[in-house]
Amino acid sequence: GASTCTNCAVGTFGSAAGSSSCSVCSAGTYSSAAGSSTCLNCPSGSTSSAGASACTTTCNPGTYSSGTSCLSCSVGKFSSASGATVCTSCAVGTYSSTTGASTCTNCAVGTFGSAAGSSSCSVCLAGTYSSAAGSSTCLNCPSGSTSSAGSSACTTTCSPGTYISGTSCLSCSVGKFSSTSGATVCTSCSSGTYASSTGSIACLTCASGSTSIAGASACTSCSAGTYLASTSCLSCAAGTYSLAGSAACAQCAAGYISAAGASTCTACAAGKFASNNVCTSCTAGKYALAASTTCTSCAAGKYSTAAGASTCNSCAANTFSNSGVTSCTACAGGSTSVAGSSSCTICSAGSAVASGTCAKCSAGTYSLGGASTCTQCSASYYSTAGSSSCTACASGSTSSAGASSCTICAAGRAVINGVCTICSAGTRALAGSTTCTQCLANTYSAAGASVCTNCPSGTTSPAGSTSSVSCVITTASKQAISSKQIPANSCIAGSFFTGKECKLCKECELCPAGTYSSFDGATSCTKCPNKYTSSAGATACTPTVFAKLRDSLIDSKAKGEDCPAGKHINRLGACVFCQPGTYSSVSNSLSCLKCPSGKWSSIGSFVCFDCPEGLTSYDGIGCKPDDVKY
Repeated sequence: GASTCTNCAVGTFGSAAGSSSCSVCSAGTYSSAAGSSTCLNCPSGSTSSAGASACTTTCNPGTYSSGTSCLSCSVGKFSSASGATVCTSCAVGTYSSTTGASTCTNCAVGTFGSAAGSSSCSVCLAGTYSSAAGSSTCLNCPSGSTSSAGSSACTTTCSPGTYISGTSCLSCSVGKFSSTSGATVCTSCSSGTYASSTGSIACLTCASGSTSIAGASACTSCSAGTYLASTSCLSCAAGTYSLAGSAACAQCAAGYISAAGASTCTACAAGKFASNNVCTSCTAGKYALAASTTCTSCAAGKYSTAAGASTCNSCAANTFSNSGVTSCTACAGGSTSVAGSSSCTICSAGSAVASGTCAKCSAGTYSLGGASTCTQCSASYYSTAGSSSCTACASGSTSSAGASSCTICAAGRAVINGVCTICSAGTRALAGSTTCTQCLANTYSAAGASVCTNCPSGTTSPAGSTSSVSCVITTASKQAISSKQIPANSCIAGSFFTGKECKLCKECELCPAGTYSSFDGATSCTKCPNKYTSSAGATACTPTVFAKLRDSLIDSKAKGEDCPAGKHINRLGACVFCQPGTYSSVSNSLSCLKCPSGKWSSIGSFVCFDCPEGLTSYDGIGCKPDDVKY
């Protein structure tokens, strides 16, 4: 739908009719006018880029024109002027190592460039040299001199550490050296020395504990368990040791041993000791700690039973030991010890061995010292706790075996054959008596009497009389009464007043056993009811069971047995229990005592008991709150 066509811009062209667009001029061509149908080639020595409207006149130094563009000169070439169409190769002896060079560089001394167009110079080989820059070849060193690679001159002679090989000085190899200039050969290091680097001027001596062979580059250390002898490593002898690199072997410390060639020494184990490089077990009775040189005897109070002991055992309680023994000895009878003792302690007088210790003898026993047990005191003797002997009871007192005190015989009893015995009827005894004394004539007593009773006035009785029945009226009294010589109001015993005169009483007879009379003036005795009985002269009958008890007591007394504490002997001679609220603390009591206020007892008690806190007793039978009375 265009009404007109548009001219192609400069740097472009349209080559065909009916084009819808213009083409860009390629590099090395140009179009300087609008509406061009073709692009023109740049003149020689000039160039352009694509779409150029004009050409550049010349290329810069270091580049050249390819016809369509300026290109950098490659390495080894150069262009020194603008507008070059080609680059020139560097001459021999020179080089260019980068692209775009405008000049070439001369090869440095010690190097050379043998070909044109070089990008680098070659180093002169050892034995050659180049002394001027830009050399195209290296010159050989004159005979008798040499050079190292890259030399600008030759050395007259080889320095120490090197040797001449042809026209070159070569470094001595490891394990060799040359100590002077101009050497033609290098010398091998001797044994015991070394050279670890090339070019050595001398060999180094091996360190202590190491060695080497001839021509060595390094020394070898002697291994652990060996030592250096001259230039050889030898094994350490038994009893010595060494670490790696040692010049000598060290002696093992005391208590340690080693085998030949050892790197360490070993301590003798506990229970052994070291001697002549041997660990020997300790004998029984001795011990040793680890690394010991001798065995130590077990201390007194200790022991070891087997060889090779590392410690000693303590003796058990009640045993002991001297030093260096294999067992402990039991303490002798009557002595004791604590664990680990070197001796035993003899129990002192008044003590004895009990549960492995010396204990005080209890009351009622004794010991003389060194006793295994305490001995019981015999009857009629006593002792307090810790006594060395027993003490005889005082006269009139006695005790049972093992007693801690003696009991004074009560009134009516006497010590007979070491026993408090009830005095028989017709005798009497005060408290603490040793014999029963016969009642005198005109007196009498029942069994267990403390005093004899006088017969009534006008009567008499023989010595040792046992009851008032034994008191009879004297002949004189009978005659006086019969002759009425006694006033009526002065009747003597054995007579009575009739209202007019004194008249003799009939003589009384004892009621036979099984009968009784309960009041004075009886003219006959009454027979005891069934299941009751009585003894002769009884005032009452007792149940048969009590009669049996009485007879048993009489038999017991005949056998020397006592009525024990907690009981008493009643008027019939029976041993019966004390009633509640009473007690008897000694054997053969004639009566039971009432408990003190505030205390109580049950039947058959030999002591009274305290009431619990807050309670009290008013009758001795039981305890009640202390604010309640009954």
